[in-house]
Amino acid sequence: MSIGKLYLRFLRKIGILKHLNLKVKTTVNNSQIIIPVINEIGLSNYLYLSEPWMIGLIQKLFTHSIIEGCFVDVGMNIGQTLIKLKAIDPDIDYVGFEPNPNCVIYLDKLIQANNFRNTKIIPVAISDKTALTALTLNNFSEIDDSATIIKGFRQLSHGSRTLQIPAFTYSDIENNIPNKIGLLKIDVEGAELEVLGGFIQRVKKDRSLILIEILPAYKKEYQERINRQNKICKLLKTNGYLIYRLLKNNGDVYGLHKMNQFEIHSDLDLCDYLLIPDVLNQKLKFLLK
Repeated sequence: MSIGKLYLRFLRKIGILKHLNLKVKTTVNNSQIIIPVINEIGLSNYLYLSEPWMIGLIQKLFTHSIIEGCFVDVGMNIGQTLIKLKAIDPDIDYVGFEPNPNCVIYLDKLIQANNFRNTKIIPVAISDKTALTALTLNNFSEIDDSATIIKGFRQLSHGSRTLQIPAFTYSDIENNIPNKIGLLKIDVEGAELEVLGGFIQRVKKDRSLILIEILPAYKKEYQERINRQNKICKLLKTNGYLIYRLLKNNGDVYGLHKMNQFEIHSDLDLCDYLLIPDVLNQKLKFLLK
């Protein structure tokens, strides 16, 4: 670990960092990225960028001309995916959705600091109806990456609280995605069914890939999670999508494993899936295992 990272960890430990606003530089995929750190928000982007396997996977998909069109990111949080994408190619068209106002403020600073081009933030959640809804943060962090709009999705902790945020349907926002969707990334902590239900006709038409996290059902007693996963599976099969689990090792994706349905399990390493239109299946032979 660099001296700079050790120093920031020390400042956080003694409580000083939460009173500071600063910018630090890091290297992602051989590209220099400026990371704003505002009252500790953004520090994780500098110390450890989550899901490093995503860089290699997206590069492979671009190299084999599988992704053609814009990248749509539903659930931006503080820009972990945005940073990776712009480190791969700064000219990629990017449209991101993020309802947490604390994250949106940070994202605007991140985009300005790096002069990211072709980048748009839509500050709403995607749901099956247009309304103000509750976003539940399950810890004391203002930018909780496990925040959810699905009531009862998680057992509430001592630090739980809610924010009232706008939720729009896909039809409300579709004009904000002007060209073909090449890849739709969904990381929405339980609201996958609502997002997929809204986008499904568009991605079916565009033959888009879908990169999605679906958290475990854990055990058969959790019927609500299982029912939602079964509905997702039915929706995908009805619209000609195949389900592949990402096989990962040492921070890289080395293959895909075809799934007929979502299993009941408790392994957080088995939660990332690539959903592929059946018409593109043969093009991804280089990833299949």
